[in-house]
This record gives sequence, structure tokens and C-alpha cells, in this order.
Amino acid sequence: MNVYRARPVTYPWPTAFFLIILPLSMLCYKFAPMHMLNGVPLLRIAASSLMIGAGLFLAIWAIVALKSHHTALGSMKNTSRLVTSGPFRLTRNPIYLGYMIAALGVALAANNLWTAGLAVCAAVATHLWVIKREEQFLQARFGYEFERYRRRTRPWL
Repeated sequence: MNVYRARPVTYPWPTAFFLIILPLSMLCYKFAPMHMLNGVPLLRIAASSLMIGAGLFLAIWAIVALKSHHTALGSMKNTSRLVTSGPFRLTRNPIYLGYMIAALGVALAANNLWTAGLAVCAAVATHLWVIKREEQFLQARFGYEFERYRRRTRPWL
């Protein structure tokens, strides 16, 4: 693929995917309640708080890493540098992974199986619709450097 033909994604789809699952899951829960766990609510709330905190920390860490390398934030802009340090050493998509972990934490806190299921659907949609296009763009833009990074770092975890 030619670098001049490859284009970044033009809409913040991952953010939209993960934001839309919350009202949609509440609507589904209203008509067909599905609980994740019964039992110790204090343990569930502690685990969910940990997950939400970890997800937000990962996403913010990735944003700070992108800003510190003076490259585009998000998939809608042209990337000027390939960032492979910080959270990008662990996963190629730390912001999306952070969204996923936080969404699963919200599902656990709300004890709503719909939220968990829709979070997984949002992650699949993000992978198929956004990550594949982003990686085509990065491959065209950075060539062998991105290929080496892609081989040693997983897309999620």
C-alpha cells in the first residue's frame, strides 16, 4: 500500500463504540435484566473499582506517551512518529484496551451482563473497523519499523 493512499480513520469510532454501550446496555437491562454475579457486593465493587481505575490509567498513560512524542492523538489524524515505548511496549492499542477494561469494570459495578457483552462487541467492532485500518496506515507510513513492532507486540494482550 502506498503511504499517500493510506488514510487514517476519519471518525473517533472506538470512543463512540464504547460510549454507546452504556445507554444501550441500560435499555437492554430495563427490558431483560441479566446479572453478572450474585453474592458479595463489596468484593464486586472493589474489583470493579480496580478495573475502572486500571483501564483509565492505561488509557491516560498512552495519551501522555503519544503527547510526549509529539505525535497525533487518536486515529483521526496523521501519525508523525511510531511510539513503541511506555504502554505501547505492552500492547499496540493501550487506549482501546483501557476502554475495554474500564467498560468491563463498569459492567461489574452495575452487575449488568448486557454491559459486559456489549463491551466485548465494541472491542470486536474496534478491532475489525478501526485497528485493521490503523495498522494498514501505520504499515504504509512506517514500513519495516512498524512490521518489527507488530511482530513483537500483541494488538490487545
